[in-house]
Amino acid sequence: MFGAAKAVASTTDSRPAQTKILTAAKGVASETERLINAGRAVSVNPADESLNSNMHAADNAVQAAIAVLLAAAGNAGAGSEECDAAGEQIRKGMKVGSPLTPSFFLLLWKIA
Repeated sequence: MFGAAKAVASTTDSRPAQTKILTAAKGVASETERLINAGRAVSVNPADESLNSNMHAADNAVQAAIAVLLAAAGNAGAGSEECDAAGEQIRKGMKVGSPLTPSFFLLLWKIA
């Protein structure tokens, strides 16, 4: 994902736009790590409401970080139409507020 963000950032000569895209990509990576860690905690103790609450908050944070990245990439200049189209597909695939299952994170944990 970060490689893709670097590629999009390289399509513009605007230093502020490049910085915005790369910072947003780092935000997505950071929030995704937080979500995976929260999912691991839930997979160990699925009945703990506070862990589930943390996982759902992390899910919302990932979705918000993705929205920031898509906005930054969409305003990058050259190739922004393609970024907008890709962003729309990502938005359609995100289910805002959908419950996350501990088994999903258990699977991620086994993969990682």
